[in-house]
Amino acid sequence: MKEKINTVVFHVTRKCNQICPHCFFNSSPYSKEELTLRETILGINDLKNAGIKEIKKFIISGGEPTLWPNLSKLINKIRLEYPLTKIRIDTNGLTLFQTPKLFDIFKADIYDISVDIFHNQGLINKNELFIKKSGSSPLLDFFLNQRKKYKFQLFVRWISDRNDNQLFRKFLNKYKSKVIIKKKFVTATGRGKLLPINIKSKGHLIADKPRNFSCLMGDSLILAINGYWYGCYYPVPFTKICKAGKPNFKKKLKQLTDSFIYKKLSQKRILDFLNYLKKKKPKYNKIINKIIQKRYWYRCQPCEEACRAKIFKKKYE
Repeated sequence: MKEKINTVVFHVTRKCNQICPHCFFNSSPYSKEELTLRETILGINDLKNAGIKEIKKFIISGGEPTLWPNLSKLINKIRLEYPLTKIRIDTNGLTLFQTPKLFDIFKADIYDISVDIFHNQGLINKNELFIKKSGSSPLLDFFLNQRKKYKFQLFVRWISDRNDNQLFRKFLNKYKSKVIIKKKFVTATGRGKLLPINIKSKGHLIADKPRNFSCLMGDSLILAINGYWYGCYYPVPFTKICKAGKPNFKKKLKQLTDSFIYKKLSQKRILDFLNYLKKKKPKYNKIINKIIQKRYWYRCQPCEEACRAKIFKKKYE
């Protein structure tokens, strides 16, 4: 196991104060699934026992994590065990908007908030708190104002279905000089559906097979609400994925279990082929560059199977 890793994510709850039509986790006010404080502490202890001494960024997510009653206690525990880590809260911002004193309680280093038309639709009263037709966002204006006082980093996620391009341009023109904006596209299926837990495969402790948790790609670990650790689920450029299959990476790849993705990339040499095509067919250069530079959501085989570690048992299994 690496002594230093980039990111650890805790999905602490599926409960949310919104019902957004695009939500991948099917979060809603009616969901009761969540981690207990004890379970999250078990997760932190697991990281310490695995020999991880430094975590660059610790993300607390949901659902809406600010609704989770143990959030401040978890943050204090993280600060105690990993004092150098940056703590990020992924939030829709509503709880903080309604109760600004929470900024002083949480003292997060980073807030990653969602501002888009889907979040307008998720509001029960359907107002324009997240985004107005003019492109302005009362919620983002509030966070920008609070940032002056509490000195946190601020990121904005805009989820798009491509029907809101004109509204996004207005939003971008207004805020691009004030905050980092990340635009992502919603899946065609809309609200995500949860995959059933494979109760026949209970996974293993990180300590059993630490090499499986040393991913070369995303360098992150995720503690899911079902009680499993997962390897990275992280956006990486096509070039990085392809390079993983080249012969000079073989020594590093030995730390991972065999993966059909790596093998295929090694045989097909996709990146080499695209570079060859650029030379032979210059007229395709523009589209090839788009393919190479695009960031893909990438999960390798070890992350799906070998990198699923059980550390506690949930009642609903």
